[in-house]
Amino acid sequence: MPVYGAFDTQVGAGIVGGYMNRNENEAREAGAMVVKLLDGTPPAQIESMSTKRVPMVDWRQLKRWKVDERLLPEGTVVSFREPPIWERYALELTIATAVVLVQAVLIAGLLLQRMRRRRAEHASSMLAGRLMTAHEDERRRMARDLHDDVTQRLARLAIDAGRLEKEAQGDSATARLVREELVRLSEDVHTLAYQLHPSVLDDLGLAEGIRAECHRLSRQTSIPVSVDAANVPPKLPRETSLCLFRVAQEALRNAVRHARAQAIAVSLAPKGRGLELVVKDDGQGFDTEAMQKSPSLGQVSMRERIRLVAGSLDVQSELGRGTKVVAWVPLEQGVS
Repeated sequence: MPVYGAFDTQVGAGIVGGYMNRNENEAREAGAMVVKLLDGTPPAQIESMSTKRVPMVDWRQLKRWKVDERLLPEGTVVSFREPPIWERYALELTIATAVVLVQAVLIAGLLLQRMRRRRAEHASSMLAGRLMTAHEDERRRMARDLHDDVTQRLARLAIDAGRLEKEAQGDSATARLVREELVRLSEDVHTLAYQLHPSVLDDLGLAEGIRAECHRLSRQTSIPVSVDAANVPPKLPRETSLCLFRVAQEALRNAVRHARAQAIAVSLAPKGRGLELVVKDDGQGFDTEAMQKSPSLGQVSMRERIRLVAGSLDVQSELGRGTKVVAWVPLEQGVS
């Protein structure tokens, strides 16, 4: 049961409270009487001490016995009331709030910077894609002009030179040399047009285009190049075909020029929801860590092409153990 008392010294010792004399008030009144006596005031003129009782309660006991504070008499002194959290931890809460605000500002700044960076990267990617597309379109136009115009004119000149060779009597050797040089020049122009843009890629598809490129390289360098391109979809997006073909071209070129390979193997096959190209050689290899710090223009070009079609590129190599280039690009659903 709740216990009540009559002395304020009992508050805090377990009682709920009560109407009680406050020792503090009595001591203050007694002190005032002493001061008056010392000042010479006659005792008869000094008022006696009041016996006014003050309602006092222990806040902790109110909570214990679930007493509503609204039921207390007006003017009740409530002792041992726990201060609110803000008063008890004012400094800590102020510091924590300041830290949270600073962090929020920093996070907002970082998010804004990240958003701006992504926008800049997207714009850069779009620009790179447009530049690469424009570059390929220009190469296609130049290849078509060389094939349809310059090559035809050189062929006609070679035919004319052959006719002059037959008609010449004393200077047939000169006419023959002119005709042979025109034939070689025509072949060189045709090769240049093919390197700019292989028409077989548009006519027969990616698999045949890579086969033709490997056979052409093998004839020129006498390096055996094996090709495995089974189960490749005959119809592919133009960007996908051109991307993998250019990657294969660059990998083959590097294997011949830098790796000094004696044999090259090329494979092209579906993998997962995409198409995987693997170009492997037995050349001298290189240090991949050093290459990552200072990549060649060819590798940068390959990675940029692969990135533009949302693919992946992995270049594996060890000194003396050859190089393996693995490129993967996703295929759109419905491609057949």
